[in-house]
Amino acid sequence: MSDGSSTLVAGGGDAIGEIVSVDGTKESEDCSGRGYCEEINFGRCDCFLGYTNSDGNGGASTFQFNRGDCGALSRIPVACLGDLQCSGHGTCSSDPSYRCACAEGWRSGDCSERI
Repeated sequence: MSDGSSTLVAGGGDAIGEIVSVDGTKESEDCSGRGYCEEINFGRCDCFLGYTNSDGNGGASTFQFNRGDCGALSRIPVACLGDLQCSGHGTCSSDPSYRCACAEGWRSGDCSERI
């Protein structure tokens, strides 16, 4: 097992096994890097388009197992989001994740929201 810090998932879901956060992985990012944390709403993750909460094993959440982490795909990506890739405010990773790395001052799955 890698060194890391314990992760508390705020979303009302049950923990599944031991969860370890390792820098450089999606698990170490708020909302798995696929949503943003609504601090006013008790730390609930608001998932970007194309993502949903996970069951802790990479699948979509179920009634029993809902981690509130935006850790699962709600559809199969074929390109980065936005009419113009990442709305012209970020860089698109390649297959299989097709994730936008937003430039400073921008956020969301398609980098269309100003911070």
